[in-house]
Amino acid sequence: MIESIHEFWTVYGSLITGGAVIISAILAFVTIYSNRKMAKRRGTLDLIMHIESDGDLIAARKEFIKLKKGEFNSAKWGKEDEKDSEEANNIRTTLNVNELVAVSIKEGVIDEMVFRRWFNGAYIDDYQTMTGYLNEVRNYKNNPKIFCEFEALAKKWQDDKDWDGKPNWMTRKWKAICNIFAA
Repeated sequence: MIESIHEFWTVYGSLITGGAVIISAILAFVTIYSNRKMAKRRGTLDLIMHIESDGDLIAARKEFIKLKKGEFNSAKWGKEDEKDSEEANNIRTTLNVNELVAVSIKEGVIDEMVFRRWFNGAYIDDYQTMTGYLNEVRNYKNNPKIFCEFEALAKKWQDDKDWDGKPNWMTRKWKAICNIFAA
């Protein structure tokens, strides 16, 4: 009996050991991936909670929303002579948060789907109503890159015809794979 165990281990031992190492490595990668995904979601929720509870951001957002209501010409507040006005400061504060979100999503720091499910309509509306402001600020500062991440993300969300408020994982994963090979 001992000879048969020894013979079995001599023949198959390296395969069993190698298989165990491969399975352990796969499980480690799955665990790391899962932990990173949860950390991104947690970071996203922390950011949303900060945006929704910070007094200065709430006040700026309230004033920003008041400005957007009615007849609103965002380009007026983007001119250089208005840059120090309270209205321009509220607009800038709100758009800076939007730019930070766009950069964070692009860099993979926060989860796009979680953030989008919370702010989708408001984010796109902010971009649509502020295009005049963006153009004016870019012109007087002679910098076409100002708020470019915000603009790119808002346009992406605006053009996404598959969005229904729920993550359509297969469609999105397939598009992501296609984009990798298209580049």
